Amino acid sequence: MIIKLLVVLIALLAASHSGFAAPRYQTHASIYQTVTHFITGQLGESADYDIQISPLDKRLKLPKCADQLTAFTAHNERLQAGRFSVGVRCSEGPKPWSIYTTGSLKIMQDVLILTRPVSRGQILTRQMLAIEKRDQARLRGGYFSRIESVENKQSLRNLPAGSVITFNNITDAVLIKRGERITISASSPGYNVRMQGKAMMDGTKGQSIRVKNVSSGRTITATVIKPGLVSIIQ
Repeated sequence: MIIKLLVVLIALLAASHSGFAAPRYQTHASIYQTVTHFITGQLGESADYDIQISPLDKRLKLPKCADQLTAFTAHNERLQAGRFSVGVRCSEGPKPWSIYTTGSLKIMQDVLILTRPVSRGQILTRQMLAIEKRDQARLRGGYFSRIESVENKQSLRNLPAGSVITFNNITDAVLIKRGERITISASSPGYNVRMQGKAMMDGTKGQSIRVKNVSSGRTITATVIKPGLVSIIQ
């Protein structure tokens, strides 16, 4: 009888200890981890980012989920740099639940910046440009990440060193100006002829402009190749 009683007591103590060891509530750490995995899954492993999740109220106690937690956004929206709201839900168990977390997402983006001040109308050269990482949320007006995209473009305004180059502060450089003396290159298979001309309008690289042949007085259309040179393909 005493032996049976001891066995029962040991069993009860073991059950009590086991119940104490297994948490009855979902840990906040597991919720943070679910949110982090959700965000990194959207951004990709190669992205450079920083995730800050606002702490949940320490008094919040949610039933431990019987299955994996799942994360979601309202209307399945994709996350962008800045403040975010990500939901976490438990769909399994006697008491399903869902909760929203908030935080901030900083995505670092490679952008082109100026290494020195430039003046309005100045042509950008490779020596003036560098690539730096900047917070995507602070970028405005579009940006560039390749030097080749802005090399030989023209600044539309005065810009200090360190400025991010955007679509709004550069334009195609004017290579030929109205009234300027130019060379007209006329070519076709087997020959190439060059003649003197006069630009009748401003022109950027690749633009078709009107030019006058000085010898004949004829006004024709030619393509801007580089400063002082236009081309006609016959």
